[in-house]
Amino acid sequence: FTRIVCRESCVHCSPTLGLRGDRSRTRADPVLGANLSAPSCQLLGIRVSRARIRTAGTRARPRCGVSQGTMPGRAALPLLLPLLAVLGQAAMRAAPADEPRSAFSAVRTRSMVGGPRMAVSFDRVYVNIGQDLDGRRGVFTCRLPGAYYFSYTVGKHPDKGLSVMLMQDGSQVQAIAYDEQRGPGRRGRSQSAMLRLSRGHTVWLRLHGHPQYALYSDAAPYTTFSGCLVYPDPEAEADYPAPALAEPPPRSAFSVARTESVVGSSGQRYRHDPVAFDTELVNIGGDFNTSQGVFTCRAAGAYYFAFNMGKLPHKTMSVKLMKNEDEVQAIIYDDGQSEQREVQSQSLMLSLRPGDRIWLYSYQHDGYGAYSNHGKYITFTGFLVYPETAQDSGNAANRL
Repeated sequence: FTRIVCRESCVHCSPTLGLRGDRSRTRADPVLGANLSAPSCQLLGIRVSRARIRTAGTRARPRCGVSQGTMPGRAALPLLLPLLAVLGQAAMRAAPADEPRSAFSAVRTRSMVGGPRMAVSFDRVYVNIGQDLDGRRGVFTCRLPGAYYFSYTVGKHPDKGLSVMLMQDGSQVQAIAYDEQRGPGRRGRSQSAMLRLSRGHTVWLRLHGHPQYALYSDAAPYTTFSGCLVYPDPEAEADYPAPALAEPPPRSAFSVARTESVVGSSGQRYRHDPVAFDTELVNIGGDFNTSQGVFTCRAAGAYYFAFNMGKLPHKTMSVKLMKNEDEVQAIIYDDGQSEQREVQSQSLMLSLRPGDRIWLYSYQHDGYGAYSNHGKYITFTGFLVYPETAQDSGNAANRL
């Protein structure tokens, strides 16, 4: 059939075409009497472009037309519209999601001062697979039960403190991004955690309600919020039949927090003890020993790790991500002697073999430490991104 080109690229398809759009504002095309948008047009294999065409005696304006250069005659419209409707409905039925999916990423382009409205909302949503984030309210609602990874970065407003908490449901604080320095500078603070959610659970960011706290953002967004489903629960997978596998792929994920500070002393100078944790948020596979603070690799593959630490007033912060005995992989370091508290972050991916151990080490000499309290300044998260395949093993052997 004739290829339709959306000259507007800014509105959504109406039920006239048997398609569904996402935006609330629509404008009917003067020729087809229907609305077109990029998502629905792409579903039909229709190329979307922005162009301006001029007709005799009229001003140039965006119009929907035909990519072959001519406008369809009105006599052809009764034949064209039913065909588009059938093709649109068939395309949606023929391309169901083959796995449970939920992911979002949103930004805020305006600053916000603490007050009665404490939920951080977002005015730009870049990704919203599953439509589980309500950007205007700033609330993610779990549709597919499972383990989710959330991360956020918030800008510190000049001359204001920063305190933004990752919340679950009404009042459960899971982690905090914090900076109480009230100088004129601007900077970003980050935090992340993995949460095990059931259907209907909500996750959102909460700015401290006192007006002495604020977050900063502008057209170049300082404030971002992202989340994605890492491992769905069996309940969520039941509606997405997958081909039978001889062995299901391995799963491994953890997210832990510490509610007490870590403080070094002269008597511990030569000790290399891992940072222990007292709060377990997720531990899929049981590969993380919370009391010892050590993750032991069970399934070979590529793993993502992230850790966040609070700065202890008048102390140097030196926290390293360690592999096995003494292999330093990454570090968070701050030797400022300010009396203010703040949160700093670090992350990376590692290729691990069974038996590899991953842990955090805080230098244990007097004068060093890391801060936390019930708000969970200290968090540590890791999960298997891609398990090693037989081909990967062969390539590794060939390199040796």
